[in-house]
Amino acid sequence: MRVKASARAACMNYIITNASIWSNALDAEVEPGEVHVKDGIISYVGPEKEPDFVPDRTIDADGDLVMPSFFNGHTHLGQTILRGYAEDVDMEGWLEKIRPAETKFTDEMYYWSTLLGMCEMVRSGTTAFNEMHPRVRPIARAAQQSGMRCLLARSITSRMGAAGEAERKVREAEDFFLEWNDGADGRVKVFFGPHSYYNNMEPVIQQLGELAKKYNTGIHTHLSETFEGHRQCIRETGMTPSAFYSSMGLMDVPFVAAHGVYMTEHDALIFAAQGACLAVCARSNLKLRTGIPPLGRFQRHKVPVALGTDSAAANNRLSILSEMDTVSLVQHADLGDQADYSPKDLLRMACITGRATAGVRSGQLMEGWNADLIIVDTKGVRWRPNWDNLTTLIASAQDRSVRLTMCAGKILYEDDVIQFCDEEEVLAKAIECRNRLTS
Repeated sequence: MRVKASARAACMNYIITNASIWSNALDAEVEPGEVHVKDGIISYVGPEKEPDFVPDRTIDADGDLVMPSFFNGHTHLGQTILRGYAEDVDMEGWLEKIRPAETKFTDEMYYWSTLLGMCEMVRSGTTAFNEMHPRVRPIARAAQQSGMRCLLARSITSRMGAAGEAERKVREAEDFFLEWNDGADGRVKVFFGPHSYYNNMEPVIQQLGELAKKYNTGIHTHLSETFEGHRQCIRETGMTPSAFYSSMGLMDVPFVAAHGVYMTEHDALIFAAQGACLAVCARSNLKLRTGIPPLGRFQRHKVPVALGTDSAAANNRLSILSEMDTVSLVQHADLGDQADYSPKDLLRMACITGRATAGVRSGQLMEGWNADLIIVDTKGVRWRPNWDNLTTLIASAQDRSVRLTMCAGKILYEDDVIQFCDEEEVLAKAIECRNRLTS
């Protein structure tokens, strides 16, 4: 059993100088200045000044962009070692290949798969993620080691299985909450996770909603990802999945739903009225041929939108930079209802919207907020000429543009080196896992 830390692990204190800073505050522009980090918290952002502490290290940003780190609003890191395993198929064909493969996984395979995904994410500027999986303990173990923040939900399915199996899964989810919520110095938060309407019985969904209220936590689910899944809920309940979850009270707590490809106008109004968060996974939906999320509808009704990658098996990448670029393009695909999200809108989706559901003070560079930030190299050929830092970041930057990733004042990645694990060992273990799946 994991033992909760009794005190925050010691952090080094930093001053980041000579920076081009985008704070993500309202109407913020990129401004020259410096960032002070003390005990894992941002103590100052602004023009150069003397700090009120002695830094352990001064980091020269050399004019590069310093900004909040990214949040992956929906992913399944346990599937990272299945990247490329099911290609050139639609959603049903993908599931037909992935489900049997996962029956061969051990907890250790999930652990190494998660670490592999974490290495990719910190290299591309992500320090926090929203994860749903049936076997969450190896993922929590990797999260504790990595220094990343995460929301973890034990995924529950209950339509199939032996008598009593649903009750066992719900008990496991509650036990996991009691064991891990606020673990790893507060970096791990636990939500309850009905996988989807179509995979669950109504009493189980209701029970998970009641547990979320009991423990003052949230819900993470899949919603309206496919046309058939969306229509099934309407056939059985007379309501769309959004209306059904709302009627069950699940949106009375922090609520994050992934995909939303077939959400209606009324669904968007429900989400906006209840402050529910939708995690758009545009690249995954395009790859698996499930459709394009109605971004114009979401923008028109002010639905809180976060960006997610889904798994590497469903996307091939765990890059929020890629998701921003994809959404910036597909928002214009529906000629009858185009969205017009600005670069700042997209960056707020990438940095803060999903984090807000967990109440974590991250996603902005502000005094008193957590030091979750990145430094982005703005000197490569993709940055020349550079007419606007934020537009260039979304449309031109690559994952390798990120040169430093920090979470809670701890450097997780810098200058091509992962700090929390032996990356070569992780890569070797990924090959071992692949060989076990094919043997």
